Parts: sequence; C-alpha cells; structure tokens
Amino acid sequence: MLSESNFLRILLLGDSTVLGSVPRLVAPKADHLEELLRKLLSAVPGFPPTRVINKGQDNDTIERMLANRYDADVGQLESGLLDHVFIRFGINDRSYLRDWASDFPRTYHELIARVRRDQPRARIALETIIPYRDPESTAEVNAVIRRVAKEEGLPVCDTHAKYAEALRRGGPDTLNYRRIALADIPAAARPLISDDLILDSTVVVLDNRLDAQLGHLPAWFGDRHCNLAGFHVVAQALADYLAGAA
Repeated sequence: MLSESNFLRILLLGDSTVLGSVPRLVAPKADHLEELLRKLLSAVPGFPPTRVINKGQDNDTIERMLANRYDADVGQLESGLLDHVFIRFGINDRSYLRDWASDFPRTYHELIARVRRDQPRARIALETIIPYRDPESTAEVNAVIRRVAKEEGLPVCDTHAKYAEALRRGGPDTLNYRRIALADIPAAARPLISDDLILDSTVVVLDNRLDAQLGHLPAWFGDRHCNLAGFHVVAQALADYLAGAA
C-alpha cells in the first residue's frame, strides 16, 4: 500500500464551474472533476498517484473566498502538504465587484500571496475561465488573469481554449446542462419529467434528451454551467497541463 508521502496532492480552487454542485446532486454516482482528474492522470505513464481536493464554491468570488472560507480550505491545511494549486475565478467577480477592474486583480494578488505563504512548496497555476459569460466580458476576465499571472511569474492553464474548442466541435449546448422551473414545462411534456430530474421545483437535465420537446422554450439553453461532459473537458485541460509540466 502506498503511503501518503507517495501521492501528489492537487488543490482546485474556484467557483461553481469548479465544484459542479448540480451534477453532484443529479448524478451523485458519476465521476466528478476531482475523480476525473485523478483517473486521467493515473493513465499518464510515470505520473505519480494523486489526491485531488476540490474546493470550488457556488457563486463565489476571490473576495468572498478570502473573507469566508480561505482559512478552512487552505490556511489550515498542513504547511507543505500541497504540490499543485489551480485557481479559477472571474465569472462571478466580473458581475459582483463594484470596481471590477481594480478589485479583481488586487484580490487575485492577495490570494496568491496567501497561498504562497501557507503552501510554500505548491506550484500555483492560474486558469482561464470557461466560455460562461458573453464573449467580450469573458475575454476581459481572461486578459486580467493572464496579466496577473505574468506579474506574479506564474503559468496559465488555458482551460478556456480547451472548452471553447470542444464547444466548436460538438455544438454550443453540448457541455452545459439544462435548468428550468418545473412550472414552465408545458403540460404535454410533463409525463417526460421523471422525479430524478426535479430539484426543488426546478427541472435539471444534464444532457440533450429533452431538447426535442423543450428546446423551443426561451430558458431551456440559458444555463451555461458544465454538465458531466463539460467537466470531462475541464479535467482533460488540467490533466494535459500537469502531464506537460511533470
């Protein structure tokens, strides 16, 4: 049996596109991001076994993380425990920060400084955000992420590029789940809605099985969060980065 010292420890920090809370609720037995990454890396010749810790949080920003959960999720971990830390924020920061252009890079630099202090051995990589927002603001966020990385002398894992390419190959809605209020489902389609698709009066479908009946509804394709296929793409981007950096 391998001892803990033989494992490469990887921490994932970010928002709901890191955590994937809805796919966990709808498909609890599926492989989620941390397990997908572990399995992908296990197939890389010569790559050490891994422990992957997912500390994404729904609706989170760096500012909120620093104020509410940093100490529990990072600061209180054993010093020197982590080998890699991936950070992917920006989707919510762009919406919620009052002075986004100033506060986003400022809080990003603060988070990096605290991770460096608490996990001095860890290799930190910043991730670009996935194509969740409109193209213009997504590009703005990713430009700031790249600028912060350059100022900090850190590498960038271009998760956005991998995700955008997968969307181009498969179509604009292949990597996102569908979420809509149960009350908005037409009566003719109600028999198709099984109980396992209903979460708190909301219908959530992780794939395209009901697109034929519900694709005409304005809100049907409105959610841009990752479905299970989307998280496979994110995991592959991380695995490719780590395999190349190993």
